[in-house]
Amino acid sequence: KCKNAQYLQPSGTCAATCPSGFVMAGSGNFGRACVSERNRRAIAEVEDASSDVAEGYETSSATQQVEATESASTGLVGLAVGVVAIALVAAVVIVKRKSAVVAQTSASSTALLVDTA
Repeated sequence: KCKNAQYLQPSGTCAATCPSGFVMAGSGNFGRACVSERNRRAIAEVEDASSDVAEGYETSSATQQVEATESASTGLVGLAVGVVAIALVAAVVIVKRKSAVVAQTSASSTALLVDTA
């Protein structure tokens, strides 16, 4: 490997440029190399195909995340509706019980009034 932004030559040495028939590949300070034009085209095709696969994966992953979020939201709405329904049923039961107690108390009071009269 070459350093200082130099290119690895076909001969195995490092230089700032590539010989005739070769193109410079790579960027940064390390990992640059001289490759034949034919190999460069093949590398570009592989890089393009890899990029397309990565973009397809990212799109698929984003779609799955949106679907999961929508599903979770639907589940939470259903849970909230269920909790509200339970609360309403509990309130109705409490009101009915209070009404029954009031009715019993009224009946007892009336019975006492009748007995004492």
